[in-house]
Amino acid sequence: MNDYTDNPEDLPPGREPPVPAERERYGLLPLTLSQRRGMLTIVGVMCVVLFVLLLRDSTTIADPQPDRGARAEELLAGIDPNTADEATIAALPTLGPSRARAIVRMRATLGRPYEKPEDLMAVPGIGAATVEQIRPYLRFSSTRPTTEGMR
Repeated sequence: MNDYTDNPEDLPPGREPPVPAERERYGLLPLTLSQRRGMLTIVGVMCVVLFVLLLRDSTTIADPQPDRGARAEELLAGIDPNTADEATIAALPTLGPSRARAIVRMRATLGRPYEKPEDLMAVPGIGAATVEQIRPYLRFSSTRPTTEGMR
């Protein structure tokens, strides 16, 4: 016997057929019991297949990243912002090409070397947090600033 029927004769004794408003209120679908079982079977099979695929093909990186980047040694040795070019300065964490360009332009404008990391805060876009992140990678020499690396 079906859970849902439009034929009042198929209803059990004492049960009234649901009116359309009741169907909407209680979320009754106009599906037979066998249709519901079929849909549940399909959804169940899909869940099992997806679970098996997840277990079999877990997320992995095919080519693991190297422990150290290509310029890691250069960064560990320290970069002098007074003599480095834009590309070298851009390799510092949180600095990109535009900030590196600004550092090179500012050193040409100042005409004096950066003496300590805090001097870089004069460059637009570089604040205390950025200086703290790049501090371990900086070294300062008494060399006069170069205009090399300017574009």
